Amino acid sequence: MSHTPSLQHEANTYFAVTISNDGPYSHDPTTLALAHPALLYISQIGELKDAHLLATPKQENVDDVVLAALRKDEGVTSVEVQFPKQRVKRDEF
Repeated sequence: MSHTPSLQHEANTYFAVTISNDGPYSHDPTTLALAHPALLYISQIGELKDAHLLATPKQENVDDVVLAALRKDEGVTSVEVQFPKQRVKRDEF
């Protein structure tokens, strides 16, 4: 089981990136970070071989540029910006 690192949403913007199984990143997904100088490879998402988490430091206008660079990359099938969600505890009966 892989360990998910602690995420700092106040300081970084996170991108969930899905890659094609036969694309250029299938053998070394860490090279996804080369799509833009501000990108940092964080980890594989769970046990999903084609889903990976990348981050950029929060800076004005960088997120849109990075998102566009990832979306036009031929080895990337989808990109989603990750937002923190507050978990709610359900009432117990």
